[in-house]
Amino acid sequence: MHTIETHLALNIFPLSEHIAINIQNFLTPELKHFSFVPVYADSETSIPEKLAINIYNLLGMIDGDGQAQKFDDLLTAFGTYIKCLEPWLSLSAQLNLQSNQEAISQQLNAANLALQLATDKNAVLVCELTTLKSQHRQLGEEITRAQGQLELLKDLMIENLCLERL
Repeated sequence: MHTIETHLALNIFPLSEHIAINIQNFLTPELKHFSFVPVYADSETSIPEKLAINIYNLLGMIDGDGQAQKFDDLLTAFGTYIKCLEPWLSLSAQLNLQSNQEAISQQLNAANLALQLATDKNAVLVCELTTLKSQHRQLGEEITRAQGQLELLKDLMIENLCLERL
């Protein structure tokens, strides 16, 4: 219990010694509780920095000075550290993925809206074009009729002029 109180800066009410021992045994790092983060005396240096310093120091050791065991210990400490970070890393990745999915969904919705507007505009333009083609055909027929009437009028005028001269 003293370890919990020290690490978490808590003041826990007194427990029976039997319960305190059970709690202490339950919270040992050997049981691989993945929330355990080793505490270093120098709290200004981060855990990754301390791991890197320890690895660097180990590389300078002469083989046979227990180097293999120290590497194993560092590997265990690093594994514990990564497992402590894993929930936050996973959550961060999930939040990024969710954010990206939301952004893509918004872009897709905007593209669908733009496509719908373009499709509607195209339908309106097709209707207008159909109307203009019909009007063009009607105007062409009217022009042909008017030209025919002009020819008749021209012929009548020529005939009237000829009759007046006679």
